[in-house]
Amino acid sequence: MGALRLEEIHYTYNDYKLWKGDWELMSGHPVAMSPAPMRKHQSLASIIITELTNQLDECPSCEVLGEVDYKVSDDTVLRPDIVLTCGETNESYLTKAPEIVVEIISPSTAKRDEIYKFDVYEAEK
Repeated sequence: MGALRLEEIHYTYNDYKLWKGDWELMSGHPVAMSPAPMRKHQSLASIIITELTNQLDECPSCEVLGEVDYKVSDDTVLRPDIVLTCGETNESYLTKAPEIVVEIISPSTAKRDEIYKFDVYEAEK
């Protein structure tokens, strides 16, 4: 019997919940999150969150959240930079596609955000 290769291991949400640190789970594969975003990234996120929140005065079932887990499936958990979600009732993570997803692109995450995560978000709308 050959050695088990890492890419053959398929993780699920139950595994993900036990991990220390910041991770995303993409099609059963763990992906370490980058260190804390730079100030420019955080400043831009704050501006976007504020602007979206200011538009929600008349919508009590909607909220704007930053860096919340979005459980797409049992083997895919993403953490978008910002989401606008309406009617979500789960307190632990998002269970349905957000109305708006914002990913602030940085050089270290561009490929993952623009290809993999974009495709997942597009399929969930």
